[in-house]
Amino acid sequence: MPVGVICLIYVLTPLFIIFLFKRYKIARQVGTVIIAYAIGIVLALFGLIPVGEAVEAESMKSIQSWIQNLTVPIAIPLMLFNCDFKLWTKSLPKTIAALIGGIISIIVAVVSAFFIFRNAGINELDKIAAMMTSIYTGGTMNFYALGAALNVNPTTIALTYTFEMLVTFPLIMFLVAGGYKFFRKLLPYEDKSTTLENTELSEIETNGIENYGGMTNQKVFPRMMLGLLVSIVFLGVGAGLSILMLGKLNELVIILTITTLAIGAS
Repeated sequence: MPVGVICLIYVLTPLFIIFLFKRYKIARQVGTVIIAYAIGIVLALFGLIPVGEAVEAESMKSIQSWIQNLTVPIAIPLMLFNCDFKLWTKSLPKTIAALIGGIISIIVAVVSAFFIFRNAGINELDKIAAMMTSIYTGGTMNFYALGAALNVNPTTIALTYTFEMLVTFPLIMFLVAGGYKFFRKLLPYEDKSTTLENTELSEIETNGIENYGGMTNQKVFPRMMLGLLVSIVFLGVGAGLSILMLGKLNELVIILTITTLAIGAS
């Protein structure tokens, strides 16, 4: 498949997934992330993406790298703009306790895995450990951001994330299929400071956490485009600051800059 067509697929696929999400209930139950994985797996299994020694494989690799390097820094502010940091103060002690417990469990798991596999001949194992820490503390976006900041080989990033998904995919499917209801019954707890109204809870039960219903609304769309523009400006500021400080583009400086600006803007 021509590289240009694949790039077009990259651009149009998110719109197609959102269309499915809004149109079909089963798509809302499965979730956009799982649908995106499924489309990527199908493209890979049928050999539609040139890899290895295939014609245009090198061009495809370069384009994928550019897409990742641009979309991840732009997406980080968009994600942080929606954060309600004031809400954290209402249940700060519980939030800190949960954070500390999560960090300790992640450190124990990652450090243990590092020492178990350190003599297994795995390339960039130290960087893999760092990326695994990032994905369990900040999600997929953090994983790719840290991978870019540490200049990890793209193949290593892809393989690490693939195997991570193979291990966690059954858990994700369990939770998406309604497993969260099981845990609610097993560990019932109501925090009045963060309890949702019945209408909000009903909407989440129906549509899940994701909701793309208002994206094309006349009031929402301009604000969404403004958020995208601000994210691009933040990326430009981060890139400019990196060049001023180091004389070159440095992913770590850029990511720290856009993250700080995005948190301040939120």
